[in-house]
Amino acid sequence: MNFSLIRQSLRQMRGVIQLSRDTALPDIEGYRAPMDFSLPFHGRWLVANGGVTPETSHSWEIPQQRYAYDFLIADESGQHFSGDEKDPAAYYCYGREILAPADGFVVALYADAPDSPINKRRPVCAADDLRGNFVLLNHGSGVYSLLCHLKPGSIYVHVGQAVARGERIARCGNSGNTTEPHLHFQLQAGRDFCTAPSLPIPFAHIGAAPSAAPHFPPYIERGMTVWNERD
Repeated sequence: MNFSLIRQSLRQMRGVIQLSRDTALPDIEGYRAPMDFSLPFHGRWLVANGGVTPETSHSWEIPQQRYAYDFLIADESGQHFSGDEKDPAAYYCYGREILAPADGFVVALYADAPDSPINKRRPVCAADDLRGNFVLLNHGSGVYSLLCHLKPGSIYVHVGQAVARGERIARCGNSGNTTEPHLHFQLQAGRDFCTAPSLPIPFAHIGAAPSAAPHFPPYIERGMTVWNERD
């Protein structure tokens, strides 16, 4: 039994209860981040999960992850890997560079989690933190970005370091609470993963297919393939 995960899950549940009492949670009608964001990767990735409506949201009933996204790479047949399904390195996104989505400072990170076993039926967490290896960036104005499930030993930045939009910060992995390699990316209104509400992410200078989603631009949703137009 992993007591660190239990404590973190209980803190997150308390955060859900507290935030659910807040009638002024951020939404796309009343909140717009004071800066735009780039996609945190090169190339074309699939939005596997996430959006800005209850129907498309990553986790609408969990305000801390309401506007989060899960990204991975799929081939033309929709497969996410080639070879051994149980090998993280067989997945197209595994080991790909993860980039800073905007200028900011590194305020927290974790780099010692192993990759979790791949189990498509339910998430498995081999780490002491649901996020696995992660980097948390402060972009100012109370806006933070969180990038999770990073590859062991792949984080290139350190706490206190200034980073520029598009700068390499890590590589995609399968650490933390995950079913397969992917990148979990979210904005949040504070440092604390368990208590800070997530924020809608306005993306700029990106392409998307299909592009007919009701809130694009600047918001994307599950099922889209997306890329930075300035890559």
